[in-house]
Order: sequence, then structure tokens, then C-alpha cells
Amino acid sequence: MPNQAKSLFLITTAFFASVSPAWSVPLNMVTAGNDVGQSIETRIDTEKMGLILLRNGLVKMQGKNITVHSVPEWLFDRQKVLSGKMISSKFGGTSTISGLVYFFEGDYLSHLDKQRNKDSITLTDGRVFTGKVSSINDQSITFRTLPGGKIAGTSQDFKFSDIKLLDSPRAYFFTIPVSDVKLTDGASGLAADAKAITFVPTGAFRKTGWFNQKAKAIEPKSTLPGTEGGPTKAQIATLVMLDIINDISPAIIAPIVGAYGSSSANKYLQQFNIQQNASGAPVFPYGRVGELLGPVPQN
Repeated sequence: MPNQAKSLFLITTAFFASVSPAWSVPLNMVTAGNDVGQSIETRIDTEKMGLILLRNGLVKMQGKNITVHSVPEWLFDRQKVLSGKMISSKFGGTSTISGLVYFFEGDYLSHLDKQRNKDSITLTDGRVFTGKVSSINDQSITFRTLPGGKIAGTSQDFKFSDIKLLDSPRAYFFTIPVSDVKLTDGASGLAADAKAITFVPTGAFRKTGWFNQKAKAIEPKSTLPGTEGGPTKAQIATLVMLDIINDISPAIIAPIVGAYGSSSANKYLQQFNIQQNASGAPVFPYGRVGELLGPVPQN
């Protein structure tokens, strides 16, 4: 097994252990012979895409189009955060569909390509081009080679069928385990139950150790309207605590005032505050009063 294929298998296997779907969903795939996919139709829930955390995540595949949806912080509904194209797909044996996708649009796109790294395309004939993807459609990629490339400064169109690998921060391998596979449309397609979908960035094979399957997935900062934010979680917790204190304070004060009168209660509370501040821990101001605070001050 080639090193890249072996690495993809090992990383994908590790992901399956952490991504367990609640139930299977229908998947339909149109093939072009030799189990090579032309289009896929499905909707699969997922918790992450590579190292991107997806809150209530969903992946939609329709034809050559793929979209990733999530619920960004401060919002309540799923939003489309990434859009892309499926460059290739293949039905492997009886239990797996895998392929290659490229994302070109979406709120999370900048999170994929923070370093603005170069892209490289490896063709089926062995040629390699270095540059940047400038556009993509349902059939081909327009690729602009950079100075130092084999055809420097020019743009070329490469058909999906001629692309063996696209190494880019925006390109991901995907793997979908399937079951109950049935051939459809005269063996030109198949229907199956999809159990999950996992993504591995193609950049995982560019640098050893660049991709760590044990690393924690991170939710990107969204720029969609309504995600501007408000109080932090710590601030919210403080406000909740203050609200609780405000609610229970009458229950604390009433027994003191009722038992000792207003003047004695004031002295009692002053002594309680002094002892509380000195100890650094809250002391309940009623109950075994003599044991907690000593004798009650007299008028």
C-alpha cells in the first residue's frame, strides 16, 4: 500500500472511533463505470471537519456540490459555513465511499487557509503544478501557476478526471462508510445507508506531523450577522451568581433582623462581613450563631 494511502487509512480509522452517528441516512451515487462517482446525494450529520468543530454540524452533498453547515456561537439555527465542489469520488468494495473535495466559499473559509499556502496539482500523467486555484466549476479547475512553476504566471484548466491529487489547505479527503448497498439504474448507480462522514485535509501529507488526529477540534470565529457576541461566559456566570445572591439575601437578612432587632443586626452583619473577608470563604450567617460568630453584639 502506498505511504499516502496507508496514512489516510490510519488517520481515517482513528476518526471513525470518535465519530459515531446516531442513525444511518440514505445516500445515492451515480457512477461512470469502474465505481468512479459522478455525483452524490446525501445529508449527513457530523461533529467536525478535520480540526474544525461543527456545532450541530451537517454536510449536504448534491451532485458535485458540497456544503457544510453549523450553528455558530450566538446563533440558534444552522448556517452554511462552507461551500465546495467534489473533484472525485469512488465506491470502494462494499462498505466505503471516498473522494476529494475543494472548498471555495463560506464563513469558515479563511480558517482553512490561514497561512495562504501554495496549492499543488498532481495529474494522472505524473506532472505536478504549483500555484493557486483561481476558480472551480462542476467539471474542471482553473489553476494559476506561480513564478518558479513549470509554466510560470499562466492559468490552465484541468479536468477533474485528469487530477490525481490537489494538495491545498482548502482541499479535503472524505470517507463515508455505507451499508445495505444496492445497485440502481442498470448498475450505473447505487443506493446505500450512510453512517457518518469524516474529513482529512490533503495537507496532512505535505508535512510530517502537520496533522495530528489527537488534536482538539476548534470552532472558528464566525463573522455572520448576529455573531458579534455579548458578555463572555465568565461574565454571564457572574451575573447569574449576583442574581442568585440578590434573590436569597432577604432570606439571610430576615432571620437576623427578626431575632436581634435592626441595631443588633447591623453590628452582627458587620462582624459577619469582617470574618467572611478574613477567612476568604463564605460563612452562613444563621444557624449555630454562637459557634460561627461568637456572642451577638449588644446595643
